[in-house]
Amino acid sequence: MKKKMTAISKLIILTASSLLLASCMTISELGEQTSLSIDRNVSLNKIKVIVFPITSQTNSSFNNTLLDAQFITIWEKNIGKENVIPASYLSLKENANARAALDIIYQSIKENKPSKIKGTVAESFISDISSKYGHYPIAFAMISADKDFYDLNGNITTQMGLLNPNNYSWKWIAERKFKNNLLIVSFEDAVLQSIKSSVSDLKKDNDDKLY
Repeated sequence: MKKKMTAISKLIILTASSLLLASCMTISELGEQTSLSIDRNVSLNKIKVIVFPITSQTNSSFNNTLLDAQFITIWEKNIGKENVIPASYLSLKENANARAALDIIYQSIKENKPSKIKGTVAESFISDISSKYGHYPIAFAMISADKDFYDLNGNITTQMGLLNPNNYSWKWIAERKFKNNLLIVSFEDAVLQSIKSSVSDLKKDNDDKLY
């Protein structure tokens, strides 16, 4: 009888473990695959990249130094620390046209239309950034909301793009949606997972490069 109970107990434990593992696999699913657009006709002769702070499309005062540092580190690991030029958050605060310019840049990424930038405050904004940091490609990362929205709804979309500032063309654009089913993954981890997955998928489709 004791042996029979032991066998039953083991079966229960194994079943519970299997169910737990299955649930863990769906706790923080990335709802969709990365949506990629790569323009192989866009030539980037400069090896350095200006890495912009991560911005929110709905929160103009969004500032997350942890995510910014992680975003910079991802670029450093891929192209070398000496080739990464971090743009500071102050470069946003000090520019009166930053919010309006970022809204236009977001629309340009969303619709993959460089023409959205030309002749607008976004063009002036990018010119200011280039004058301050150099005429290098600019890496943008934008999230659809902020921590408050994510904590309440459990989902967020991250969009990234590498811009040629000379003609405002996008070398590539990546979009990834994150859906956190049980709300146990932190906001920062959700965004970071989306960025890392986007970069990984991009490299697979672009000869293992970010240029």
